[in-house]
Amino acid sequence: YPELVDLIFGDSRNIPFMPDGGDAPYIEAPRNGSTVDMGIASVNSSSPVTVQLSVRGRNIESAVSVEVGGDDSECFSVNRRELTADEVNNGTTVELAYRSSVVGSHEAVLEISGGGLKSPIIVNLKGQAIDDFVALPAKDITKNSFVAVWTPKSEATDYELNVWYDDYSSSAPEKDILDVTFSSKPGSWTYEGYTAVESGKLRLGSGSDDGSAISPVVDLSADDVSITVEASPYKTTDNSVLYILVDDEPVDEISLPEGTVTKTIPFKGGTKSSKITFKAEKDHRVYLHSVKVKSGGGSTPVVLDGYPRRVGDVNEYMVSDLAPAVQYHYTVTPYIGEEAQSVSNTISVSTWSAAVDDMEADRVLIFTSGNVLHILNAPMNAVASWYTMDGRLCGSRILHNEEVEWELPEGIYIVRVVSPSLQNTVRVHSSR
Repeated sequence: YPELVDLIFGDSRNIPFMPDGGDAPYIEAPRNGSTVDMGIASVNSSSPVTVQLSVRGRNIESAVSVEVGGDDSECFSVNRRELTADEVNNGTTVELAYRSSVVGSHEAVLEISGGGLKSPIIVNLKGQAIDDFVALPAKDITKNSFVAVWTPKSEATDYELNVWYDDYSSSAPEKDILDVTFSSKPGSWTYEGYTAVESGKLRLGSGSDDGSAISPVVDLSADDVSITVEASPYKTTDNSVLYILVDDEPVDEISLPEGTVTKTIPFKGGTKSSKITFKAEKDHRVYLHSVKVKSGGGSTPVVLDGYPRRVGDVNEYMVSDLAPAVQYHYTVTPYIGEEAQSVSNTISVSTWSAAVDDMEADRVLIFTSGNVLHILNAPMNAVASWYTMDGRLCGSRILHNEEVEWELPEGIYIVRVVSPSLQNTVRVHSSR
């Protein structure tokens, strides 16, 4: 069986081999033994942390069971415990949720079984619950207002809300430091491990070797440097992650579930002779499309009139009198008496454009705010589906409310809403 070379060592290791021929059922995503990190949750929050998990298989014959088990299974849940064969073969999503009232790290497993699978697919789940205070994504967004939301803080008697936007009008002139498209290997770069140019993209990593591309010396000493990276997974089953380092110190990592992702990373702390490394680990291969590094063109934060503002012992507050189509940011500081506690994380929220807010009420509206997809005015039992730009189905949902929202991974998607009375298709961009 010469094809065993590819099945054992190559790109087909996740595909069952049938000596007598035929197509065995198998799960393409998620991969058996992979891990979903649910992140950090606050024990003071009544809302769980959620993650969308893509489930996609081939030759599935019957219904598939999706169950959570393990020592900390009470901390994790899945919104759908059974998927039809058609849903799995066409690709669908389930929503994982994590919440705990007990501080600490928690682990469980997600077991996918049935459908003719020879053995269950096991996905590891992990999360960390902290007794801490966090700001939450804004809600009730309009063209001139939003509601800022945060978790309760133990013993807090008051909260201070700060809101600002970025003013680019007084920024320093933009300066290009590096601009590379990897249609070929630039001679000024150095490479380690497995790297190869394939179809105008630089492949980092193989099934058995890591791969790295290292820039020439660049001046990153300015305080307003940004690194913009365009990348995609070698295969959607690779659980690909692109690691970015400056002078061998980690700067960021970009998860690449499927489709092309473009991300801009602000950076400080470089030198006049820095080098940037882009790395992928073995069996988690990455296509690096392009890298752009620049300084200047930054922004100055402008705090809204009346902020920071003490808003009382509440966990949400409406911010109004805003401009349409502007990205705002907010943080919240709890107070115990008159003593300020640690400031929260920063939440970004974009107000709607006036055009969106003034559209006819009976028209379905599809748009994103950051990485949150919003669908408004959808009829009952309409079906929303979202696809990558090359037409691959990422997931679908039946809509039961006129207003729904959920998070999308970073990238560009085609979103389609269909019902017996309408069909609406829109291209959207999800970014964190």
